[in-house]
Amino acid sequence: MNSLDIIIIAIIGLVAFRGYHRGLIKEAVSLCSVFIGLFVASHLHTIFVPHLRVYIANQGTVQALSYLITFIGTLVALWFLVRFLQDVLKVAMLTVVDKMAGAGFGAVEGLLLSLVLLLLLKAMLPGTIVVRQSVFAQKTDPALVLLANFTPEPIRETLQEGGFALPKPAPLPPPARKPIIERHKTPAHKNTKTQHTI
Repeated sequence: MNSLDIIIIAIIGLVAFRGYHRGLIKEAVSLCSVFIGLFVASHLHTIFVPHLRVYIANQGTVQALSYLITFIGTLVALWFLVRFLQDVLKVAMLTVVDKMAGAGFGAVEGLLLSLVLLLLLKAMLPGTIVVRQSVFAQKTDPALVLLANFTPEPIRETLQEGGFALPKPAPLPPPARKPIIERHKTPAHKNTKTQHTI
């Protein structure tokens, strides 16, 4: 276990603790916000690329930072929206069961955020000792492969260049061939016979 593992454990613990105090409903909304953030970042990550290229030369770092900024920006926007809805609805006091469920959702959210952090570290700092020696990084490779599907192609290419194996997309099936319909032609001798009869 190294410093990166300690940071990841701290993230999961803090988010779980926050979920305990917020309760199930708020934490479930927060967890959904993370998935929405991943979806938005995977489709709108190029917004900040032209601005970051002015200051950063490495293409992989530019893509990863642009993805991260879009992801965090989406989370912040959704956080303000949730706060507004909370003030409007004024949710009642939380029970112990609700708090425990909130802690569980918080732990899942913290784990997901840690995976995003680890994936971006692999993209920006491939092959570093901190990432390679992390126990958490070694145990979560299958989850990172799934999460990589939500990242843009340049980040996936950077991960593969750094030695991170990603499955190749399944080949598309060949297009179905249209059946060839043969037209039956009338034999020439039949036409001749018909003419003689007439």
